[in-house]
Amino acid sequence: MKIIEYLKNTGLLDIEIDRERNNIFKRSYAYSLTSAHLSKAEHNLKFSQDTDYEYIDWKIVGLYYAVYHSALGLLAKKGFIIKSHNAAFLMLIKMYKISIEDARLIDSLSKEDAEFYLMLKEERTKANYSTNVIYTKEMFKDLQKQAIIFINKVKTILTH
Repeated sequence: MKIIEYLKNTGLLDIEIDRERNNIFKRSYAYSLTSAHLSKAEHNLKFSQDTDYEYIDWKIVGLYYAVYHSALGLLAKKGFIIKSHNAAFLMLIKMYKISIEDARLIDSLSKEDAEFYLMLKEERTKANYSTNVIYTKEMFKDLQKQAIIFINKVKTILTH
């Protein structure tokens, strides 16, 4: 998996980040967007918590954007404005000390957090573009539970 390669080889991570340089901006005002991104994350999470399961694919899209906006909030706290999903993923790995050893420092994310982010991104893509992906209520509830855990971890990091 690419995450392990990035964790083992920070040079490779830096090369990938450099390829995304047109989507990554260091700005002094970025910090002021932290709470706005978190509010948007909570808004998207609330959408996914509706108990109508007819549109599970769109609920998965909502879960992904809840996680994505929480990630953008983390990056805004570090002074970055990010303009692509891939750049956000790469910068999360770099800026939040994700490690193979999974040292759970208060200002870090685990390898599992990064893997969940990437997996949910892939599920969001399937939900958006595939005509044959069927999601079950149970699968959705598992993704929802993991998204809530991720967002709560982000809230903890942002308040310290």
